[in-house]
Amino acid sequence: MMRNSTAGVLTLCILSATVSADENPLVVRGGILGREFSEVGKLYVDHDDLIHFRTDQRLYYFSHMYFIWDALAAAGAVKDGKITYNLPLRITGNYSKAQNVYNFLEEPELRGSQIMWIDRVEKVEPSTQGQSEWVPLFDGDSLKGWSIHPSAATPADNAGWKVKSKVLSGSVPCAGATQTLISESVFTDFELTFEYRSSWRTSASLLLRANAKGDGIALSMDHIDEGTIGFPKSATGASRPFMLYETREERGVGASAHFHLQYDGRFNYDALTRDKWLQCCQLGDFLKEWDGAFWNIVRIRCTGPDPEITVWINGFQIGQFNASAVVMSQKNPAHVATIEKYEVHPSGRIGFALHAALHKEPQFLLREVRVRKLK
Repeated sequence: MMRNSTAGVLTLCILSATVSADENPLVVRGGILGREFSEVGKLYVDHDDLIHFRTDQRLYYFSHMYFIWDALAAAGAVKDGKITYNLPLRITGNYSKAQNVYNFLEEPELRGSQIMWIDRVEKVEPSTQGQSEWVPLFDGDSLKGWSIHPSAATPADNAGWKVKSKVLSGSVPCAGATQTLISESVFTDFELTFEYRSSWRTSASLLLRANAKGDGIALSMDHIDEGTIGFPKSATGASRPFMLYETREERGVGASAHFHLQYDGRFNYDALTRDKWLQCCQLGDFLKEWDGAFWNIVRIRCTGPDPEITVWINGFQIGQFNASAVVMSQKNPAHVATIEKYEVHPSGRIGFALHAALHKEPQFLLREVRVRKLK
């Protein structure tokens, strides 16, 4: 539900600013880390009927942007809760994120635990600089430009990947099967950006410089216990500097009880002792930036013959490594996400492989898939 503030535009640049009692900001849980921001992006309405603000690095959900509606109205961006302006806006203020990630299905008012205080909203002149370099790989309406491997006898058998409401959704057709979505275009040195959302118990991979079968460099996008996000997918410990886990806490709400979900991680110390990483973020910093319950913006840079690969999640650099340094030292059949053919090619395709998604409905979602070639 959209929120109108009766307090007018609130100017808060730092969390320690004085707040009067009648403004009643959201109750702070577990400690908040805040920093100032100033970002340019566009408003849009997602399939959840909430107004969102998309930048090249982050997604802001107006369901928990407090004191925002008067500022948007004053800037001429919305009227009666509807978007009236679809050109770039600059929003400045303070971005904060709770230390724990709350499940938005159970606590809608805390979806993603992102809390924002808005200082200013203003229109900016549209800039075309660099925009022509980015090429959409997904047109939002079809699988044009993509192929599915292994191919099926009928289109119905390829239903593991489908398009709905401008979103690519993936699901495995049957237990133990992997169905890979592969681009028809081939790339050498490039930057890739996309938004993805996945529910827990879903194992997936991002493929880079892959062949038509999906053999190539694989990066983890696992929302499973002992899974990783954005790191090389292999059975070697060197590719897993830390592992993610889902934890559940039973909490009472009135006469009922439900499970509160959050995500934590554990270090893989053997991996950290192996000098194969050019750069790797700290686990705690990653958990603050990654949103385990909602959409994340991923950016990948792939350059050189090795190649050297850099990964950002929501604008935060999580790792940099040479792909040729990652090798398959062992095979673990019990690990559904293991890629047996991790190969480094001089050029290749971009793909997404789904290994396991234990849900009735597809829960691995993609949108805004774009690429630009680098010289």
